[in-house]
Amino acid sequence: MSDQVLDYCFGAYKHTVDAVCNSGKNTVDLAKGLVKKTKSLYDKSLKGLSDEELANLYEDPAIHSESTSNMFSKMGNRVWAHRGLLLVGVGLTSAGLLLYSSTHYLMNALPTHLTDDNQVLLVLGDIRDPVVRNQVNELYRRRFIVFVCKRKLKYGTGEPEDDFTIDDLTSDDGGIFYIDADSSGLASFIQYMNDHSEKQLRSILFMPNLSYYPSGNTLSSKLVTNEVQENILNYYGVLEKLIPHFAGNAFKKLQLIFFNPSLSKNLQLKHHSVEHLVSGLISTFYETMKIEYSHQCDVYMCHIGILGIGGNASTFKYLSVKGSNISKSLCEPIYQLILSRDYMWLRLKRWLSGSILYCGKGSALTSWLGYLCPLWLLDLF
Repeated sequence: MSDQVLDYCFGAYKHTVDAVCNSGKNTVDLAKGLVKKTKSLYDKSLKGLSDEELANLYEDPAIHSESTSNMFSKMGNRVWAHRGLLLVGVGLTSAGLLLYSSTHYLMNALPTHLTDDNQVLLVLGDIRDPVVRNQVNELYRRRFIVFVCKRKLKYGTGEPEDDFTIDDLTSDDGGIFYIDADSSGLASFIQYMNDHSEKQLRSILFMPNLSYYPSGNTLSSKLVTNEVQENILNYYGVLEKLIPHFAGNAFKKLQLIFFNPSLSKNLQLKHHSVEHLVSGLISTFYETMKIEYSHQCDVYMCHIGILGIGGNASTFKYLSVKGSNISKSLCEPIYQLILSRDYMWLRLKRWLSGSILYCGKGSALTSWLGYLCPLWLLDLF
């Protein structure tokens, strides 16, 4: 809800951009008028000189040095008498130029897609998860180069998955690559970044399964262990290995974005112990990274609520609550977050709302109210 309020506020702010730009143009026009006024005063000063004094402008200065000095002294006195107007003109001109030069950084609207293809994202998540797949495709559509670090288990089971990805970093479209969460996969990714020095790893998205988790009160320890190991711990190991290679500095930090399926844990729903465990681990990883790498990385956590793809809920389906549109509730906020460093108004918005995002229906309410939040209330927001 806080993000919605900020969106309304900054939406009104963006509507003032045209007015401010027009003000900048008017400022420059006013400065031009003052310059013309100053020139007019100078011309009048020349007209006030006698024919003899004007003639001295074109004669040998060695012969008429004294009269020439007197002439320029008179001109200087007249200009000095209007020095206040002259200073105002110079100041307004400088202000107008500064306003025009900073418009892109301060007030420019967020583009629908990147203008180049040098921004790289790494997604630690299972591409077979509908939410992860939708997010990856959305980022690719906006012209990011996306690497997806795949799981080693078949989605939703404990069985090995088919080799459906390309491990030698070749891609039909040149924009989405798949790598294994092992030493060879990481080495290939690091080699790719070294070979393309013009490209920058902008963000790492830590996306555990968001659409499916085994549930029930008779889950085997093996199933729980496999789910946590393949879905969480393997990815965290990848993250720890990559950060030393790509962590930035105080002025150009690497973004770490943790996606937390915390709704069932906040509501304290029974028979969803795996989701509770995953949510707790994600919160712990987020806090650990904030402490250990805050000087090198910007660390964020995104609480995931009920999201809908094609009108149907794709997360927390067992709640029977219609999900919010995934493009507006998740993809757009994540896109804004990734680009927030380049836009002053987005940085201000992020600073006001903090490092925690709430994406999807019920994500904010359940985080604030916990198990006291009734399910019928989720349909109202």
